[in-house]
Amino acid sequence: MNPIGFYVLYHKWFNKMYEDPDFKAKVIDIWKQYRSNILNVNNLIIEESKTIELSRINNFRLWPLFSDPSWCVVPGKTNFTEHLDWLRLFLSQRIDWLDQQFK
Repeated sequence: MNPIGFYVLYHKWFNKMYEDPDFKAKVIDIWKQYRSNILNVNNLIIEESKTIELSRINNFRLWPLFSDPSWCVVPGKTNFTEHLDWLRLFLSQRIDWLDQQFK
């Protein structure tokens, strides 16, 4: 839920690997290699949300999941558009944070 932090490092394997300068350099190289593809995800989210518009409307007529706590929902977000906006903001903040980490 929080776009800031390396949560994978809480696992002792990854934490130990990340202490290795060669491994860390490879992580940075991979980030730089795939960063532009990841940036395109935001546009893909917008495009796909338009593609599924009719299905989305019909789905939530039958199953209004945003009021069901057993489903994975973002607290305080009560509809598809709010979740979509949250996802786009999360990705933007995550990318910005990762850019700062991998300078």
